[in-house]
Amino acid sequence: MEDKALTILMVEDNLDHIELVRCAFELANRNDQFYAFCTLREALHWLQGYQPDVVIADLHLPDGSGLWDALTSDRPYRPAWTKEAAKAYIQNQAGSQFDPQVVETFLRLLACGEIE
Repeated sequence: MEDKALTILMVEDNLDHIELVRCAFELANRNDQFYAFCTLREALHWLQGYQPDVVIADLHLPDGSGLWDALTSDRPYRPAWTKEAAKAYIQNQAGSQFDPQVVETFLRLLACGEIE
């Protein structure tokens, strides 16, 4: 009996990590459909028309800088947020969308200039 091909969605801001996971699935000699997006917004847009069997999501960025870069950089679909607006958004989402400990660490790194 042949396994059913899976539709796999990956949300990851590091392109090297995406490629590593993609290669792992290819090495398994399966015919799965692999979709990867670098932002949650892109993934949510894709989900409006598709339903994956498997979701691999980078939910705990080590320092939050991936999200910071995504919010404070211009994107094809929107201009960059101000640093003040991005910081307020991250603070407001602590405990709901983001792990409070990750947000706390991120804010410390931001305050001491480790993240610009």
